[in-house]
Amino acid sequence: MKKLLLLFFTVSFLNSGAIYAQSDWVSLFNGKDLTGWFIRGKATWAVQNGVLVGEGGMGHIYTYTTASDFEFKGMFRITGEKTNSGFYFRAVPPENNPDGFPRGYEAQICHNQDAHTGWLWKPGTPTGKAEKLITKDGEWFSYKIKAVGNNITFWINDELVMKYEDDEYQSGYFAIQGHNPGMKIEAKELYYKNLKKDNSLSKQEKESGWKLLFNGKNFNGWRQYDGTKMPENWVIEDETMKVHLGKGKKPGQGANGDIIFGDKKFKNFELSIDWKAGEMANSGIFYNIRETPGKKIYYAAPEIQVLDNENATDNKIDSHLAGSLYDMIAADPGTVNPAGFWNTVVIKVQDGKVSHTMNGRKVVEYTLWTKEWDELVQNSKFKNFPGFIEGVSKEGYIGLQDHGYTVWFKNLKIREL
Repeated sequence: MKKLLLLFFTVSFLNSGAIYAQSDWVSLFNGKDLTGWFIRGKATWAVQNGVLVGEGGMGHIYTYTTASDFEFKGMFRITGEKTNSGFYFRAVPPENNPDGFPRGYEAQICHNQDAHTGWLWKPGTPTGKAEKLITKDGEWFSYKIKAVGNNITFWINDELVMKYEDDEYQSGYFAIQGHNPGMKIEAKELYYKNLKKDNSLSKQEKESGWKLLFNGKNFNGWRQYDGTKMPENWVIEDETMKVHLGKGKKPGQGANGDIIFGDKKFKNFELSIDWKAGEMANSGIFYNIRETPGKKIYYAAPEIQVLDNENATDNKIDSHLAGSLYDMIAADPGTVNPAGFWNTVVIKVQDGKVSHTMNGRKVVEYTLWTKEWDELVQNSKFKNFPGFIEGVSKEGYIGLQDHGYTVWFKNLKIREL
């Protein structure tokens, strides 16, 4: 997530749905409504007198904002019967039960058990010990969390209570838990500060073989598909790659602006891209591109759909929604953040086995060059495409689509397998 400098409480649509900022601190909660949050489970969530309130049973409320390295600060109060809650970070809903306990880290909020407020929990397991309990039911207290790499630190009421090293979860949403009927969790003044620079690699990523495809400054390595230069409707904006409506075009009409990373072809790899859709946006991410003069980028390449699922005109078919293998296999739309919020998609290709992971949840799996693949093609719009009849290439370029809408991309990185 990019750092924001927003003065006088200026509303920002372009940066992950954050509502306000205090210098580098970015607000997760606007004090008015649940903008920027989504709900899973049975707990009910509302805003009362500027406070985020959860009650009614088990469930979680997640931010659309994701983070890896960050600082967080917020105020919490818990009341009622059998009080138990927590603040999650680097967390995602579990794939097999989206309403269940998140996969990620939890800063515990509970005053009636040994692994109490201040402990670090992993799913179902107390992990990092808090030295002492300094809070109690019915009283507001401050939580501060810092997570950088595998170092996790908690402060309560500005007092250091927990330090732990763990690297199981690298990135994810923030979330608040409702646990038991009869209890209430309240939260306010929720801010975070991004500590990870966009378009950069950590030491661990470098050691794991990740390489950047975009440096945040220029289009080095990129060019027009079936061309030599970058199309005019691609620009660098706030260290992102932005495609917008081409000159003289109507929404939905590309300006011959499909692009590829032309420095190298890839065969077995893991590709990670952050993308953000503008209103009604439609685009795509392609791999194994076979660049054929006079043919389109989708002539013989699989496409991972990029879409404003709510407002795009092409949102009537399940397999046309974001994260899907376009027109073949539908992804779960519940994993996709809406227009104006960043998403992270990871595409893994190894010996023909392919998976799409959207915001930490695997949503599509298939295998190229198999009978099942041939059936997918035959049941799609590509059944009569000469390139798909000839077959998807064993290796190829990575590409991004210009479909006549505004879309942003950043943190494009790849590692060969």
